[in-house]
Amino acid sequence: MIPQFSELTQEEKDLMYQVPALATILIAGADDDIDALEKEVAEELTNLKATTTEAELQEYYEKVSTTFRKDLEQLISELPGKAKFRNPYIREQLAEINVIFDKVPPMFANDFYRHIKQIAKRVAEASGGVLGYLSVSKEEERALNNLEMILQPKSFDKK
Repeated sequence: MIPQFSELTQEEKDLMYQVPALATILIAGADDDIDALEKEVAEELTNLKATTTEAELQEYYEKVSTTFRKDLEQLISELPGKAKFRNPYIREQLAEINVIFDKVPPMFANDFYRHIKQIAKRVAEASGGVLGYLSVSKEEERALNNLEMILQPKSFDKK
């Protein structure tokens, strides 16, 4: 078990393990087309983070990377195909992370928040621009901006 999750219910742990896949679907599917490159970029990034990320998140990504593709495909098959029907559910699920942030160590919460934003941005950039990077569709840009349901952990607010 991931030590940072010791205070979480099984349902909360399950949600945390699905967050990278949910964020990928929200962003990649904003234009109703989750393409192979977007899936590949998200999977590669998750795998990379399992070996190169901060110690605080390494065990988390080691676990997530083993099931990421399967979880992503399962969610895609279970959720509605159209973004306008799928995204409200995903936003609701992702908003639950804010409660979880209060139950995990502040460093983990802050790093996790930053990583989810990074994954979302890389997925959004995956299908456009030069060699598939550095361009974001209007729909994906709106979806990136709509990640506001995930709030920066309180312990690190810069007020």
